[in-house]
Amino acid sequence: MAFLTTEESNTRILTRGTTQKFRVGFFTDGSKATPLIPKDPLIYPSYEILDINGVAIQSGVMQQDGGPGEYSAPWSVPNDAALSNPNQRYEFHAVIITNTNEQAEISNEFDVVDIAVTATEDRSQCFIVLSGQEMRLMIRCTERIDLENFGSLSLQMVLGSTQNNTCLPIAPEGSGDIVTLTDGQITEVANGDSFLYYYDIAAGILENNQAYIALWQMRQNSEAALDTQFQLVRSVTGQILNMTVQLRQLIDKFQKQRGRVQAYEDSDLIEYLDRGLEIINTIHPFTGWQLSFIAGSQFNAFVLLGAAWYGLNAQYLMEVDLGFAFSGQTVTLDYDHAPMLAEAINRFKDFMDSNVSPAKIAFIRANSPVGVFAGKPMGFRALHRFTFPLQSFQSGDIIQTLSNIGIL
Repeated sequence: MAFLTTEESNTRILTRGTTQKFRVGFFTDGSKATPLIPKDPLIYPSYEILDINGVAIQSGVMQQDGGPGEYSAPWSVPNDAALSNPNQRYEFHAVIITNTNEQAEISNEFDVVDIAVTATEDRSQCFIVLSGQEMRLMIRCTERIDLENFGSLSLQMVLGSTQNNTCLPIAPEGSGDIVTLTDGQITEVANGDSFLYYYDIAAGILENNQAYIALWQMRQNSEAALDTQFQLVRSVTGQILNMTVQLRQLIDKFQKQRGRVQAYEDSDLIEYLDRGLEIINTIHPFTGWQLSFIAGSQFNAFVLLGAAWYGLNAQYLMEVDLGFAFSGQTVTLDYDHAPMLAEAINRFKDFMDSNVSPAKIAFIRANSPVGVFAGKPMGFRALHRFTFPLQSFQSGDIIQTLSNIGIL
């Protein structure tokens, strides 16, 4: 007889992009005391996986996994696998021919679904933390990492402003620059229909106004490929957080609900401030100001305008994607905010072009004790107060004279 293992007894629901393992036991009876011996271990037990149309998409020989009579076969669900429905399901089929020429087989239907996380999910592309404060880094997985089957999860914190991948000592008490789930440093909790893994970085490690990269490396089990994911982390001061509020007051008077596509996340506003500062710095005369200098200075408004210009361009591209026009027999519906955004973008650009450069020049002159002046040198005749005819030169005199004038 053939038996599914305990976790296989119920209907399986597999998710695209994951690796699953089918486990089967072949025994003489339900006590599972006497295993069936395959006639040829190189051929049996064999298996095949059928798609929703009944076509075999994977087949092979199952490998012993556990005690005698227990076998398994892995399957990596393709990211583009056809989704099942109540009338069309996938099927796993396994068969064995024993050394006594008896045959045992088993079939099990299962479903393939797309990834659907019902738990609350943060759509921020960058995570913000106040400089010097403790921070919790999190990553969500739709499948649990199987440590017993050689699964793994590790975390490193890379300094984003270096080219040599400098890592921060984030392990407890600075004991190392990598933490792992295996060592119990990373915590696992079930959250909705997924699993959440997190690690708390101690206070005092993240410095002022720095960009970091949280590098996660995970392997679901021994059959899965190593998956690398990264998150951007930005440490900021209270002054910069204050500027995000000022920027939101300028470009988001509607106060769009956060978490929606049209809304501005705090991480978005920090990005716009960084790019706005770069725009102001590159306008003549070239400067190398930092946000820590700008916040609260006379140029705070200019940086906010540069950030608004950059952010509204991002909003403009999104509105281009969302725009549509419908025309029916009695109803016409148009949605197109892009032209109005383009007008606002041009107004901000015109204001910066007209005012930033003169303001920077005036500021530099007012705060620099060094001046530059130019003058016109006296002519040769005025310098020596005499004239002479050209024909009076003797051999060699012309070279010396031209050298005195500065031509040679």
